[in-house]
Amino acid sequence: MNLYYWYYATLALHRVQHQSDATRTAWERWNQAMVETLLATQQADGSWDDKTVWGGYGGQVYTTAMAALCLEVYYRYSPESLPTNVAQRAGWQSVPR
Repeated sequence: MNLYYWYYATLALHRVQHQSDATRTAWERWNQAMVETLLATQQADGSWDDKTVWGGYGGQVYTTAMAALCLEVYYRYSPESLPTNVAQRAGWQSVPR
């Protein structure tokens, strides 16, 4: 498991899910597989094992934090929100929260 990749892939797919039927399908397939995998690998105490791609560097705190971030991305970011300009600079956008 590469939870760093999983988090950013989850965020990216969640953000584009309303752009087309293909992106919606990709999001639904990704999210279902990710949720099933994360819930199946969660330990009895609510944490995740550090035996992941980057878990050896950050330990169990890292893996648990990244898994939790993956599972709650849709509570923090709304794909329907339109980005707003930042500092009145063309091309700069904020992340809707």
